[in-house]
Amino acid sequence: MNRDDETERPRTASERPAAAESRTSERADAAERPAPAARWRAVTAGHSAAPPRIERSTRRVWVVLGGVTIADTRRALCVLEKDRAPVYYIPDTDVRPQYLLPSGLHTWSASKGMASYVDAKVGDRLVHEAGWRYPQPAPGCEALAGHLAFFPGKMDACYVDGARVHSRRGDFSEVWITGEVGTSRGPRARDW
Repeated sequence: MNRDDETERPRTASERPAAAESRTSERADAAERPAPAARWRAVTAGHSAAPPRIERSTRRVWVVLGGVTIADTRRALCVLEKDRAPVYYIPDTDVRPQYLLPSGLHTWSASKGMASYVDAKVGDRLVHEAGWRYPQPAPGCEALAGHLAFFPGKMDACYVDGARVHSRRGDFSEVWITGEVGTSRGPRARDW
């Protein structure tokens, strides 16, 4: 029989290479997650499943888009993950909801659960996937419910106690960098 005439039969689990087995396992894991009606992607690569350290902050944190302060608080949560700069999550009650729209994007974090993204719109300016929240966070991250984080690089400006935030885009998120905190390529807080 000519090789071109053959149809390849599906391989059994024992015949699959290890990498293929891993992909199959990832698809099985994804199938078990709650599937939102909107689009979503898994973002667990390179991240630990261990919950991050979450600290309450009394520092003033505010976000500006289109010349409008769309969020302002002294009750943020500072989320610290190993080898990463902090991310500030602002209470929903301190965010101006008239400037937010659901984006339809959802991502999955092994440590924090399913994230829902929002777009921000001020006047004619629309920023897609400007921020994210965890409506039903994973165990160990329950404090994140009712809070929203913004991508500082997509905003006109973000501040922590008057210091302008500089962002560094990571694989799946964006961290808030001030003069006090280095990036994961520079000085680190190893205890996070």
